[in-house]
Amino acid sequence: MTLGFSKRAALCALCTGALIWPGALCAQEAPAPDPIAPVSIDEAALSGLDLTRREIPNKPDKEFYQKRLYRGETLSVFALGGERIENVQTDFPIDEYVQYINGHADIEAGGQSMTLLAGEYAIAPKGWAGIWTNNGGPRHHLELSVISTRRSEAKSSLKAPFRMDRAVLAGRTLGPLTEGRARQVVYDGPEVTVSIVHEEPQARTITADDPEVFVHILNGSIILTPETGAPIQYFLGDSFVLPTGFVGTWSVEGLNGLRII
Repeated sequence: MTLGFSKRAALCALCTGALIWPGALCAQEAPAPDPIAPVSIDEAALSGLDLTRREIPNKPDKEFYQKRLYRGETLSVFALGGERIENVQTDFPIDEYVQYINGHADIEAGGQSMTLLAGEYAIAPKGWAGIWTNNGGPRHHLELSVISTRRSEAKSSLKAPFRMDRAVLAGRTLGPLTEGRARQVVYDGPEVTVSIVHEEPQARTITADDPEVFVHILNGSIILTPETGAPIQYFLGDSFVLPTGFVGTWSVEGLNGLRII
């Protein structure tokens, strides 16, 4: 589920306190634009801090908290939390990637039941019907949610949410490397595509012409250096959004390379 940078040339005209010719133009060099940099996902929010209480329609007595961590043209990221809440879905309106952080979710859909535990990842496909019950651990559940900012008329062919397989997350099902990289698509929905990517240690220049990308690190480390900015390093467990327009260096470090969602 881009732009380069250039500095403006300064236009300078000679001006003195003693003599200013009519029409003389004096200008300082315009400041260079800020580089487009990766957006780090707020660790405080993922720890359950600084979330705002929201009212759920038809359930005003339930405690529910939310914070939007990123909103772009194509991608939005939220932290969500609350007490035990049963959500009945008849036609789920979005594709959603979920990282469950605290508590557990009991899910019934397509004639099957599933429990999603803290530390697991799941996909809720657009159009599914059933019951998703968030349970606190002990008081409140907490999750990270990634959705598309744009809506699609299409629906997913999948009829139930599913947990991302641990073997897939571990990289056991990835295919052969091509130029030191391998990619496995886990879900290709009408609004969101979720993949596992492995990359060997290397440094390469990237230009992010594609829509915004949310990245969560499962193994290894990345150093991202904007074309005109300072390097930012991310480690196992970190998450960030690579915005459209990023130009810079993508450097992979780590004994076993990099693996990301």
